[in-house]
Amino acid sequence: ANTKAWEPAGSYPPTGLAATVVGLPEWIKAGCGDAEYICAEKGATFPGDVCPASLPDLSGHNNFATDVLKADPSLYGKLKDRKTEKGVSLAKCLKTGIDNKGHPNIKTVGLVAGDEDSYVVFKDLFDPVISARHGGYASDASHPTDMNPSNLLQEKIDPTGKYTLTTRCRTGRSVRGFRLPPACSFEER
Repeated sequence: ANTKAWEPAGSYPPTGLAATVVGLPEWIKAGCGDAEYICAEKGATFPGDVCPASLPDLSGHNNFATDVLKADPSLYGKLKDRKTEKGVSLAKCLKTGIDNKGHPNIKTVGLVAGDEDSYVVFKDLFDPVISARHGGYASDASHPTDMNPSNLLQEKIDPTGKYTLTTRCRTGRSVRGFRLPPACSFEER
């Protein structure tokens, strides 16, 4: 368990845990700091660096990635030892979907990209997952983008105010040449 407190003036990049986290339960501390989240109590035991030799039992899982792997278990053997040029493994991409079995009524993706090359190196898994999640989105499809603010509608989404409580616009960014948040280092952040 990670019990070392982070010393703000002592080290850079910081390692260990913030003082506010050191006294929390072990299952919370397990995912904090600079260590991979491994917590048997919560069933989070899939490694984030190297895939185990065999595909874990996925019979209780409900997400798009495990559905693809259940339909074609040979994909795991085909991809498990590959890494991207920046060192991202299939284990890093799959960890969230294996550790989090999902909910029977809420389908999650169960797969994350560690860098842009994850989509190429692990294409045989990413393509069917993306297609299933987006209702048939082809691997050669291009996402429509319209950055022209004059094309935004001016009318209210719900003029009566009876149905819409809030709305939000989410944005994200990634920078070519850097790993994505699931795999990036402190320095890359």
